Amino acid sequence: MPASSAPAPVQPRLIAVMTKVARLGPSDTLTADTALFESGLHLDSATALELLLAIEKEFGVELDPEAMLAGGAMRNVGTLAAFVSGLLKA
Repeated sequence: MPASSAPAPVQPRLIAVMTKVARLGPSDTLTADTALFESGLHLDSATALELLLAIEKEFGVELDPEAMLAGGAMRNVGTLAAFVSGLLKA
């Protein structure tokens, strides 16, 4: 799912949640292409779970972490925003 398919309102809210959960500073910048693991945010499993719980609370959705990982939704900020956006439209 391309990063550009996420509507504008979801991505800024998602970035705000991610910034808080990952405890990023003002100089840290997240974009649609920022990876969630490896070379990007370097999320560990505990922080990833904390992020998913915060997303559920912020957007009022229910997430299946295994399905999201298998489907590539957690590849980067954009793919995660597109996934959440799809849930909101459903």
